[in-house]
Amino acid sequence: MQIFPKERYKEMVPFFARFPHQIISKSVLAGYTKGTVYADKVSTPTASLLNGLGFEILVAGDAGNRSFSEEAADYIANQAVPAAKEAGAPLLTVYPETYQWVHTLQKRLDERVGYISKKSKQFYALKAHQFKKYHKALPEYASLRAIDADLLKDETLLNRDHLQKWIETSWTSMDAFFQKGLGYCVIEDGTIAHWCLAIFAAGAKLEFALMTVDGYQGKGYAKAGASACMEQAIADGKVPLWNCNKENAASIAVAEALGFEKRRDYELFEIKL
Repeated sequence: MQIFPKERYKEMVPFFARFPHQIISKSVLAGYTKGTVYADKVSTPTASLLNGLGFEILVAGDAGNRSFSEEAADYIANQAVPAAKEAGAPLLTVYPETYQWVHTLQKRLDERVGYISKKSKQFYALKAHQFKKYHKALPEYASLRAIDADLLKDETLLNRDHLQKWIETSWTSMDAFFQKGLGYCVIEDGTIAHWCLAIFAAGAKLEFALMTVDGYQGKGYAKAGASACMEQAIADGKVPLWNCNKENAASIAVAEALGFEKRRDYELFEIKL
């Protein structure tokens, strides 16, 4: 398994075409998201592994390539897992392209890691005409603000560093986020209590994720922040995307309240670190 050169990343786009629900692959290949791409052979690749963010791994191509599948499993167990654990990630997720890859990777990772589990996730997309804006007003002591350079420079805001770390984890630079992404947050009495932001970008598509700080749930902040993001994204001609765990009722409720439509259910492997 060899590291594929960044200057040739466009050649790898077809390998991940069957991951429309995981635009992290296109975001990495476009240079917006941190990641490394590997192939069985740099000269004429037939199989590939993409490690995005250090803890999101996609495997695609020829699942019958025994040598590559062995090397991919070795890499995940001996390099990706220790590195993700050292970085403080709670989980490492592996997305197989096909059912053949599911079978191949499960067998090999079981032998090497021994504590993998299958998880189910749901993928949503939002069409402009289906968007349902959240109209409920925030409490008087809370305000909605765009996540921009001025906000991130305000050292008086609590949780500013946490929000900035989210952006720095997903994007190759703050400039990349400001140019290709967007986000909104809710501030309550000087504390950033909630944020929703684009974590991946691929052409006209933006995938969003959100966070509400413990103690601030149940106030409508998630719907308010997400609604502002979707309104801005649609105004900019973008297609908002959303992924969440099948059992994450709160995330699903926000997505459905804003008009997102479920496009698919899918499975992945999860390794707890």
